[in-house]
Amino acid sequence: MDLKKIYYYLICLVSLFIFFWGLVDLSGTVAGFSSAKTAYIMDQPSDAPSGGSEQSLDMYYQKKMLNDRLADSLARVIISGLVFAYSKARVNRLEAA
Repeated sequence: MDLKKIYYYLICLVSLFIFFWGLVDLSGTVAGFSSAKTAYIMDQPSDAPSGGSEQSLDMYYQKKMLNDRLADSLARVIISGLVFAYSKARVNRLEAA
């Protein structure tokens, strides 16, 4: 087996692992958004003002953290997917040659 094939197969394997890691993190983030939304709706009475209480600050920072995780996991999924597609195409090209 050629050294280049081994190199691209390893890149495929690592990028596939990172891709699935990003998908798991993305699903966890979506679940966090749904639970944070329901917790915010249940804990916030309709007649209470949304002032600077400690609970509203916690919800603000939790949503900010979830937005950061969402952006990170989306970038991880997109970039690792592109790297996997490129390395898989290179392996197929090397196999054909």
